[in-house]
Amino acid sequence: MVLFDLLVNNADRKGSHVLLEEGTHKLWAIDHGLCFHEEEKLRTVLWDSAGQPIPPDLMERLGAVERLTKPGGVLRKNLRDYLTAREITAVANRAEHLLATGVFPLPPDHRRAFPYPPI
Repeated sequence: MVLFDLLVNNADRKGSHVLLEEGTHKLWAIDHGLCFHEEEKLRTVLWDSAGQPIPPDLMERLGAVERLTKPGGVLRKNLRDYLTAREITAVANRAEHLLATGVFPLPPDHRRAFPYPPI
């Protein structure tokens, strides 16, 4: 979920937007209304992984996202009906940056990194 929020630039991940399915260990992420903006706006409560390496299995999936969002990629084509070209390029750029660094980023210190109001 952390990697997903990074890729889609989720600007509103509150704790109440993560639901645990009763009787399982399955998490459901809800309320993605403030996502995909090309300008970096990530605000999330999911900073526990900050600075840690991205696990190898997620790096593989991240590589697929990066390849599929390049010009001519099938994901880029599929997203055209829903996102602007700049928003899709921003997803591709975020994936490329995460692949290059291999770590979950630290919260920015030049702006609020958590959604408001806190719940």
